[in-house]
Amino acid sequence: LQIFGKGDEEFLIRTSKDPNKDISTPAAQSLANVEATPAVLDRLREIWTKDSNPRLRTMAVRTIANATKDDTLADEAWKISTTDQGLRLFALDWWASHNKNRARIACLNQLKYPSNETLRVAAIRHLTALKDAEGSREVYNALLAIVGENSFAARAAAINALDAYGDPAAIPEIEKLKDHSLFMIRRTAQSALDTLKKK
Repeated sequence: LQIFGKGDEEFLIRTSKDPNKDISTPAAQSLANVEATPAVLDRLREIWTKDSNPRLRTMAVRTIANATKDDTLADEAWKISTTDQGLRLFALDWWASHNKNRARIACLNQLKYPSNETLRVAAIRHLTALKDAEGSREVYNALLAIVGENSFAARAAAINALDAYGDPAAIPEIEKLKDHSLFMIRRTAQSALDTLKKK
């Protein structure tokens, strides 16, 4: 695997336009690892706005956002409907790092009106760090409701989030799962109980 870096920008820009996707795709992906020169950013914007490959578009918009700190890109990415969730995952990641209130609202909306399980689990994991705004219990209550579901990934993520939240009030609901038929749910629940009971 060839590693590209500073000085390879012109070659990668040119190669990323090759009609052979086996050649152009790796070159385009490597643009994320070189200096974000104006020419690199221009090429990444072309990929972000025009390429048919959703993963390349996600790579491009992440790279542009990190280089330019353009907050509007997350909003644009969130609005795009695609079966690949990379663009919306980027938006959640960006908001979680740069606009916690916006991230909290978006994550809670995914719990209330889920688009799909991938985004829902990502939202729960972000809420693990975001927690509630001061004076609110909305995040806590939303996580507690998921603990009572029959889902696997979302339920496990919610248990971990409540563990990190640190409120012993969640113990009664989590205790219901310590004898669950699935080992991973039992183990996750027991780990959370061990932590919360020490509070």
